[in-house]
Amino acid sequence: MKLSVLPKFNMQPDEKELAYVHKPLYEGKNRFLSYILNRSFYLLAFLIPFLTLLLFMKYFGYAPFGEKNMFVIDGAYINLPVLTGMIHDIREGTFHLYTLKGTAGSEFFSSIAYYLASPATLFCLFFSQKTAVIILSLLSVLRIALSGPVFLYYLTHRLIGKKGSPYDPMMLVFSLGYSLSAFALVQYNDFMYLDHFMLFPLLVLFLEQLMQN
Repeated sequence: MKLSVLPKFNMQPDEKELAYVHKPLYEGKNRFLSYILNRSFYLLAFLIPFLTLLLFMKYFGYAPFGEKNMFVIDGAYINLPVLTGMIHDIREGTFHLYTLKGTAGSEFFSSIAYYLASPATLFCLFFSQKTAVIILSLLSVLRIALSGPVFLYYLTHRLIGKKGSPYDPMMLVFSLGYSLSAFALVQYNDFMYLDHFMLFPLLVLFLEQLMQN
């Protein structure tokens, strides 16, 4: 069997390689089914990592299903103390320009800007310290899961390089590879960076639009 891995330089200018066209999953007249089924890959790109992480946390007894939490290293020794300290100071009506929470303490305003500026993190201020850890765990899982459909959107709308089809199963595989990558799971501890990870594909898409236009 003869394999050719080199591009075809002898093609005539009017020749075009035939590409497989992925058809929509549903081509009927029902608009509701057409809207749902033809966007099912976006739903799967969210549900698969979301349910995978929840099942993992349930099986090993992590919050919100158990007493343990998945925060280690920076998440356990720096980020969580700063968050719980901020919740305590706001609820108790105390405020200090310098906080002793964390490893060696830090200036409070820079801690807010660096660790707690995310809207998802500020949402935890409405809950007690113990409940805030559970809410933060769920919000971290939610943002990791949302990165899947966001990356799928980029793959199917990119302007530079080959644009994927929203009906191509491989696009779903690549989006799952992004949301369930080792980098994403490590950033679970640095929860303030998860917003950047989730929105990064859109940032690249905006940069491509600037380059094209």
